[in-house]
Amino acid sequence: MCCFIPIEATMVKLFYCYLNIGNFTLGDLLNTEHYTRYEKARIIGARSLQISMGAPVLIDDPSTNSLYLAKREFELGATPITVKRKK
Repeated sequence: MCCFIPIEATMVKLFYCYLNIGNFTLGDLLNTEHYTRYEKARIIGARSLQISMGAPVLIDDPSTNSLYLAKREFELGATPITVKRKK
């Protein structure tokens, strides 16, 4: 169970304490299902550019807005882009 940590303690300890509530660990959060906001923005932006340049859309949607389509593909898990992280 997590408790209050003095302000002098490092944020890593606080974050680690928070992540150990339940069955979650830091490794579980950084798998391919969870992207950082920067990774998400890069994936959606790159896919939006591909769609605007004529790439086939992988979902059924009548919209012509490439950014909207890229967001919907990302939400539905149909985006053909992955992130390769250093180990």
